[in-house]
Amino acid sequence: MTTAATTLTETPEHAFDLLKRRLAAYAAGMPLPRETLDRIEYLAHMVLSQSRYREAIDLYRLLVMHAPTTLGWRYGLARALQLHEQHEDALQQYQFALALGGNSSTYGLRMAECQLALGQRPLALRTIRQALAEHDPASGSPAALTRLQQLHSVLSALETHHEETRVQPGE
Repeated sequence: MTTAATTLTETPEHAFDLLKRRLAAYAAGMPLPRETLDRIEYLAHMVLSQSRYREAIDLYRLLVMHAPTTLGWRYGLARALQLHEQHEDALQQYQFALALGGNSSTYGLRMAECQLALGQRPLALRTIRQALAEHDPASGSPAALTRLQQLHSVLSALETHHEETRVQPGE
């Protein structure tokens, strides 16, 4: 059986595990010393905090390329992309990080913000509702939970207003 045929019959969990192993093997093929990675990470945080988003994106991309499953670096890349208003790319990075086990309230919040920026209000509301439902007080950020609740209130009010003001057929 070919590799392609084998891949089609695998479970999603097995396929995802295989992808993670392949990404890790790729990163191992170009290892950088840990202290170099730490310096790059420090520099990435610094330029991000200085609103130098393009530079932060480049640095986080390097880190993510080296260790694709490191959540902090993936989040940094997504956040830099979002702040640089590259919302589609940021959304993909947040989704990947969430799939890797990122906190649903933090990543859900950021995903919803990107969806709103892309004009996807109904999808953003669903994302917020799902993040609220999956929020884990033990690991979730209280600030993210508060922001999710605020966004949920605003979007729910907008949805209600939209439904109330929609012209019904025959009116």
